[in-house]
Amino acid sequence: MPQFCVSSIFPLKMRHFFVPRVRWQVQFDECSPCKLTWTLLLVCACFFACVTPVVTCYMVDSSSEHGGLLLGLHCLYWLQYSLNFFVYAARSEQFRRAYGDFLGRAWGAVR
Repeated sequence: MPQFCVSSIFPLKMRHFFVPRVRWQVQFDECSPCKLTWTLLLVCACFFACVTPVVTCYMVDSSSEHGGLLLGLHCLYWLQYSLNFFVYAARSEQFRRAYGDFLGRAWGAVR
């Protein structure tokens, strides 16, 4: 999965390096493929940052003698799913609005 993400994002990102400089500066803020590319790169970076320690620990310690360490690392592994939400919320105004609407409706139903 991560290899697919990186292999599909890289060509999109490289495509913008060959655009003339003046046009690039004008379009950078409005360019939705640019935002999407950076968002997917951030999600992949979160994935690698949270999963790499777990994989490394399993590769180094195959006998699983350090149960507490593995438990902590698995908490980090699952944290990666929560980080995706914050990445999407930080990068997309539409996502923030939809989440605000959802929370407003949920909070109104609780009252």
